[in-house]
Formats: sequence, C-alpha cells, structure tokens
Amino acid sequence: MRYLFFVFFCGYHQLSFSQVSANIGVTLPSIALLDIEPKGGMIKLKFNKPSEAGKAIQNSESSDITWLNFTSALPLGSSRYVSAQITSGSLSSGYGIILETSSFTGAGSGVLGNSVPSVILSNSPVRIIDNIGGAFTGDGINNGYKLKFSLIINNYSLLISGSNFHTVIFTLTDN
Repeated sequence: MRYLFFVFFCGYHQLSFSQVSANIGVTLPSIALLDIEPKGGMIKLKFNKPSEAGKAIQNSESSDITWLNFTSALPLGSSRYVSAQITSGSLSSGYGIILETSSFTGAGSGVLGNSVPSVILSNSPVRIIDNIGGAFTGDGINNGYKLKFSLIINNYSLLISGSNFHTVIFTLTDN
C-alpha cells in the first residue's frame, strides 16, 4: 500500500508542474555625454614677473580645479577617445598651453580609458584619453579625469604683454 501511495503522489506532483517563457527585448542607445566640472568658470592663467631685472619670466601659475566627466555606451568591440583643441583666440608663438590629464579617479565604473599625461594644446585636436568603452566617471568634482592647465614659454622674442582669451573644446569621438 505504501508503494502505491508513493507512486501516486510522485505522479501527481509532476502533473501539477508547468513552465512558460516570455521574450524580452532590451534596447540601449549609443550614449556619448561629456561634461566639465565645475560649470561656467573661467580658467585663469598668468605668467609671474621675475623678482629682479635680468631673470627669466617665472613659470606660470597653473589651474587644476577642472574635472572631465563622461558617460559612454557603444556597440561591442567599439571604443572612443576624448580630444582637446583650441578653437578660438590667437595662439602666440611665444607661449603654449599645456594640458595635463590625470588618471581616472572617482565613483565611476566600466572601461574608463587611459589618459595621455601631458599635451601641448593647439588648433588641431589632440587625444587626451584613449580606449573608452561602456563606462561612466561619476558626476562632479573629484570624479573622472582631473585637468591641469599651465603655460610654457616657447620663444621670448615673440612674447607680447597683454591678455588673450582662448576656448578649449573637448570632444568624445568614436574610433
């Protein structure tokens, strides 16, 4: 009798089990967002005058309070890079603007790329971060890539006193 009850119970249990499936489609658009933090401020660089006649112009003050943030989603096997270039303002041959890009730091995740430590900016784009995949840097100050701007003297004979204003454009581009 026990054996018959066990067979009956197992058979009943299998008859009450059923499965069904649902198909789910997921779409993730290509995302390429880039931001500078803090927003709206002007980066001010200046040369320091020497303390005594006959000495060279002192190295400039630098600014390292700027952060580059991005969000990137792209097809498998693809990558992106960030470039920087001066788009307005006449560059004097007497000086150059150096951009140093730190390694990634912050609350982001993903394939965050590799920074190019130091470049001299010009009117042509120059890569500052390579090999970006699907990633986000985190938002705001202390997230992403810290940017440091400084000046360098290229040719003393071409230096002209006064103020110049330049616009630097950062672009996130597909490889």
